[in-house]
Amino acid sequence: MAMHSLEIIKTQLLPLLAMYRSARIIMPPTNNYQVEIGHTVTFFDLDTGTTETYRIGSYWVDGDNDTSYISPIASILLGSRVGEKKEGKVAGRVRKIRIEKIEF
Repeated sequence: MAMHSLEIIKTQLLPLLAMYRSARIIMPPTNNYQVEIGHTVTFFDLDTGTTETYRIGSYWVDGDNDTSYISPIASILLGSRVGEKKEGKVAGRVRKIRIEKIEF
């Protein structure tokens, strides 16, 4: 029983330790003209006609509209500017979007 508990702890702790060791402090965004980590971005999907909003966060996010900076959608959004059209693959399909709003 104790060995089983130790194995469970190890499998949960080792990934957290790796995350801790590779963590770095990211300064909050200083502008609203280019998407950075920490921004909330609203974009229009050119294919579906829908609008979506995401906050780009760290590696580990837990909010409904939060996405990690390493997610496919964040890789499309990061570095974008309002009005810019971008495309990239998300969940097996190409998404074509237009950046509508960037907020802190």
